[in-house]
Amino acid sequence: MYEGKKTKNMFLTRALEKILADKEVKKAHHSQLRKACEVALEEIKEESEKLSPPSGDGKSGSSTLPPIKSKTNFIEADKYFLPFELACQSKCPRIVITSLDCLQKLIAYGHLTGSAPDSTAPGKKLIDRIIETICACFQGPQTDEGVQLQIIKALLTAVTSQHIEIHEGTVLQAVRTCYNIYLASKNLINQTTAKATLTQMLNVIFARMENQAVRSNALETLNHLIVVIATPSTPSTPSTPNPDPENGSEFCVAENEQTEADQATVAVQKDEEAPNYEEKAQEIVQSILQEVVNTVAGGETCFIHSFKQCGSILIGSDSEHVHANGIPGTPISASFTPSLPDDRLSVSSTDTQESGATAGQPPGAKFSHILQKDAFLVFRSLCKLSMKPLSDGPPDPKSHELRSKVLSLQLLLSILQNAGPIFKTNEMFINAIKQYLCVALSKNGVSSVPEVFELSLSIFLTLLSHFKTHLKMQIEVFFKEIFLYILETSTSSYDHKWMVIQTLTRICADAQSVVDIYVNYDCDLNAANIFERLVNDLSKIAQGRGGHELGTTPQQELTLRKKGLECLVSILKCMVEWSKDQYVNPNSQTSLGQEKPSEQDSSETKATESINRYGSINSLDSTASSGIGSYSTQMSGTDNPEQFEVLKQQKEIIEQGIDLFNKKPKRGIQYLQEQGMLGTTPEDLAQFLHQEERLDSVKKNKHKYDFFPIEIAINILFYLHIQIRHFAFFLSNDSVVGCNPNEDVAIFAVDSLRQLSMKFLEKGELANFRFQKDFLRPFEHIMKKNRSPTIRDMVVRCIAQMVNSQAANIRSGWKNIFSVFHLAASDQDESIVELAFQTTGHIVTNVFEKHFAATIDSFQDAVKCLSEFACNASFPDTSMEAIRLIRHCAKYVSERPQAFKDYTSDDMNVAPEDRVWVRGWFPILFELSCIINRCKLDVRTRGLTVMFEVMKTYGHTFEKHWWQDLFRIVFRIFDNMKLPEQQTEKAEWMTTTCNHALYAICDVFTQYFESLNGLLLDDILAQLYWCVQQDNEQLARSGTNCLENVVILNGEKFSAETWDKTCNCMLDIFKTTIPHASRTSTKIQEQRLFSALLIKCVVQLELIQTIDNIVFFPATSKKEDAENFAAAQRDAGCAADVQVETQDQGMFRYLTLEQLFKLLDCLLESHRFAKAFNSNNEQRTLLWKAGFKGKSKPNLLKQETSSLACGLRILFRMYTDESRQGAWEEVQRRLLNVCSEAVAYFLALTSESHREAWTNLLLLFLTKVLKISDERFKAHASRYYPLLCEIMQFDLIPELRAVLRKFYLRIGLVFNIAQLPEPEPDPEPRRAEPETDMEVGEEAGEEAQ
Repeated sequence: MYEGKKTKNMFLTRALEKILADKEVKKAHHSQLRKACEVALEEIKEESEKLSPPSGDGKSGSSTLPPIKSKTNFIEADKYFLPFELACQSKCPRIVITSLDCLQKLIAYGHLTGSAPDSTAPGKKLIDRIIETICACFQGPQTDEGVQLQIIKALLTAVTSQHIEIHEGTVLQAVRTCYNIYLASKNLINQTTAKATLTQMLNVIFARMENQAVRSNALETLNHLIVVIATPSTPSTPSTPNPDPENGSEFCVAENEQTEADQATVAVQKDEEAPNYEEKAQEIVQSILQEVVNTVAGGETCFIHSFKQCGSILIGSDSEHVHANGIPGTPISASFTPSLPDDRLSVSSTDTQESGATAGQPPGAKFSHILQKDAFLVFRSLCKLSMKPLSDGPPDPKSHELRSKVLSLQLLLSILQNAGPIFKTNEMFINAIKQYLCVALSKNGVSSVPEVFELSLSIFLTLLSHFKTHLKMQIEVFFKEIFLYILETSTSSYDHKWMVIQTLTRICADAQSVVDIYVNYDCDLNAANIFERLVNDLSKIAQGRGGHELGTTPQQELTLRKKGLECLVSILKCMVEWSKDQYVNPNSQTSLGQEKPSEQDSSETKATESINRYGSINSLDSTASSGIGSYSTQMSGTDNPEQFEVLKQQKEIIEQGIDLFNKKPKRGIQYLQEQGMLGTTPEDLAQFLHQEERLDSVKKNKHKYDFFPIEIAINILFYLHIQIRHFAFFLSNDSVVGCNPNEDVAIFAVDSLRQLSMKFLEKGELANFRFQKDFLRPFEHIMKKNRSPTIRDMVVRCIAQMVNSQAANIRSGWKNIFSVFHLAASDQDESIVELAFQTTGHIVTNVFEKHFAATIDSFQDAVKCLSEFACNASFPDTSMEAIRLIRHCAKYVSERPQAFKDYTSDDMNVAPEDRVWVRGWFPILFELSCIINRCKLDVRTRGLTVMFEVMKTYGHTFEKHWWQDLFRIVFRIFDNMKLPEQQTEKAEWMTTTCNHALYAICDVFTQYFESLNGLLLDDILAQLYWCVQQDNEQLARSGTNCLENVVILNGEKFSAETWDKTCNCMLDIFKTTIPHASRTSTKIQEQRLFSALLIKCVVQLELIQTIDNIVFFPATSKKEDAENFAAAQRDAGCAADVQVETQDQGMFRYLTLEQLFKLLDCLLESHRFAKAFNSNNEQRTLLWKAGFKGKSKPNLLKQETSSLACGLRILFRMYTDESRQGAWEEVQRRLLNVCSEAVAYFLALTSESHREAWTNLLLLFLTKVLKISDERFKAHASRYYPLLCEIMQFDLIPELRAVLRKFYLRIGLVFNIAQLPEPEPDPEPRRAEPETDMEVGEEAGEEAQ
């Protein structure tokens, strides 16, 4: 026990120390990883110190992890997963490889089980998060090749390990990741390894499923097998050393398990000079499997060996070693079949969305164990992958699409070839083959790519061999529509025909298969004559009368003829062989179609199913289901040639009768009745006409009229269809008359339509019918074409009457109703608009409440109709009420999401979980955006408010990809192409709507930060950047304010990457808004230039304040300045008593050194620009004369002082931050330079007002310096002393003189010059009158006039 703990701790320690030693970990953004490693190491160290070896039992440490032997000495490494998780997320290949390697070994040796619940994801286990972390290391083709290989190794270990359990989505994720590595990796070894790993994974997944079923049904037998087979004297068991319980023995694969093909491949590989990627991949995979086997060899050697040796017993007769996917040395067998120790409860196929439950699944189908569900999900996923279409054009062998299709088909083939009893008999898997694999085969069976087509043929052969009892109908389709069709058409290529003939040769070589085809199709009254068609096609090919495709050479033609003849001879041999077998064993049975009934079937069910066309229990138990009911040839399951002959003759008679009917119906019916194949009663005839699909439709319909009194019941729908066609013709005429310019004529037509429609509405509408749409469509036509107010008013009143009296009976007609009201909504006649809107409101508030399911098909039309009312500028009150009703519609979507999920229509191919978005939320939000873009200020403002109210109220139900769709709409508000062209309207739009939308977007982003951060941060930052670039002062101010709000409200949750993006956005704004001036030629250009300069100055000031507020929290700096000034006024205390301040508010602690220095550089650049501008008297004079209408020359005093003040606050905050000691030297260097430069500049100022503007800045600087330690004060005082002495020449305000006095007194103390005397108050000097230079950006809007 002590050794197990010690070696485990040594292994973990080495892995963690290796990660910590990596130079990449020392970077700031890896601080969390570094901390996690250090904590884990400390815990391991403490655990090791508590351990002491038992007396006399001390052993030397081992550098490898031994397998666990029992739970008594088992110490989980689960609690140390965090550092490895963070390492996997580090994106540094070296660190990721180290972490993955450690995880793989911990899993392999049973020290990491992940069996505890995952605290971050309710309902999941830690192992699910571990596998997800491993899979997430693969980031596509750019992923490091070493990382790819480690991912493969770790996932293979996880899937094959005895110590962990992964199921359902986690298994799929592991398989999917290996699959993607195979497709995306550029390294051939990694590709081949991934492919071999997939094969082994599938082998284990399906073998586990089979073995679990065997163990649960025959546990006693299996235990007996284990004892017998594991006996060393058994000849079939290779002799192996006894396992060492301490070190763990190796489990060696017996030499005789290598097939001849394997040996031949190895021989070839030895002769080749080129590197063999397959061999390298196999070495990797086998080493991982060996490692897993080693962990159980000590305690479970006998168990594993028994599975290995008795694979054919457990899996069945199909477990021979077959090379899968063309990979040499990769046998697909049951040689390694780990399984779980406990059985699970049944998992119904409808339990989860991933279970595969579809409309075609029988209601009772379910999984008896979770392992069956795992296998089902993998199988279904591979089927779906194989269905994905290839891109247009010639196939590229290197394309992901083709490689994926080939790989999925190869893996499916290996699964089918090695299918065990459960896969072959379980109802869920049989249904999966029918619903998914057969569909995939139908798509790939017509592929022009030879490799895909060849794999499809191989899969078909396997289905024919192992699953034909379940797939009678599907096999018929494959023969009839694909393989035989290829032989018969001249457009098929030689390669495709050759592959089909090769496949048919293999089928025709088996006597049972040939006879099965004849008995189950050619002797089935309702099936195609597959055998007859096959023989005819082969005969034509053998005689050279087949379709000659272009490009076939004479030699190829001869080869096809020989092969066709060979197939015919083979068929004859099969018939002879079967005849001999019948003579020897007359009780042999055919197998195709003999599907075993389920236990739940009652005798009544069996009797009913026996006459099913495709689902008969025995294909011989068939009666004609086409109305030809005068005979019944129900026979036993025993083959009887005489019975087959009778069936074949009857089928030929029926086919002859159908041919005659299609030429002359009466003659065909007479022939069938004469032959006794068709009854003489009207019911027999009606059933024949209704059910027989092979009858010519035109002749059948014509003949129906001759027997109309007999078949009224079965033709009621046809009659109704005819009536509706007549009615539709009447409605078409009335709709044209309704547009007549003569109002009397039009009124008569509309009234006739109303009466007829009301009668139809009273009858209601059957499910899946759309009659109402047809008879209400003329009202739409009249509304579109007739501009007469009288007629339009009448149409609206007719529709309103229908709604008020027949709302409960309306179904498909709602679309027409909303279409009419949509057309009325844009009318200028108040009475028409008012009535249409009242009725629409009644529908939305009352009808929707009672009959929502019936109206859901037209929900989008209702919202669109309300949007049109809102956009009618003539009736603003209606507009506002329409927006309110749209808001009301959102309540229906929120309360009844299931109604949208359950709704399906012919024109909508949307996943159920997305239907509530596509049919519900999106129409509402889209129409509100249309209102915003189309309407005047008051209406669009209301629309904007409601749109964001809906987001804030119901956004918690939105999926992430829904937000992406939504914000594509929202950002159209800022689209330059959609903004008004008139400058005044554009300015109003920016100042109002854009401004409003900007704040609302930021509010929504903050409310749903966790969901939206990864999706929309880049877009929002880009939008804010756009706002400050527009020539609109209000919008520019709002842009910086919103940036500030977003950061202050969410900064605590920002990642390092998010902070980088945010800081870069601020830097970009700084760079693009520095107000550089240039010469212009015209007065208008000068005015525009000056306006743009003013806005840039505003943005600079706003951005400086934004940075200050973000770093230190709003109002903090102003409060500090006020306190500094008040302290100077009071002249309170000596400097030595002032403590160093601490600031906990603001985002300072979340910003890295690099980010702070970037912001600092921008602030200082802004300061220097303003300083240069203020010093350039000539430029200021030119601007003033050029058009700056103000009291004096422009200046940038505010920008000059505020930028420097913010910069100084950041530097001094860094200077006192204990967590940034490493940067103190650089900070001090910058502080000395910046402060010296600032004081020198102040000394050079000639304007008294300019010097006065620096008062708070100097107070800040001197106060900050006074608060630092004596040692630091020495360095600063030495640098500033001469400059501060010069300042004394100026007439300073008392507050500044008081602080300077403290400064000089402290110099005396620090440098041991003098003792501190008692403070004496200074007399207040006379203040100088300030100059009146104008500040650019301060009240810029008014003073620019």
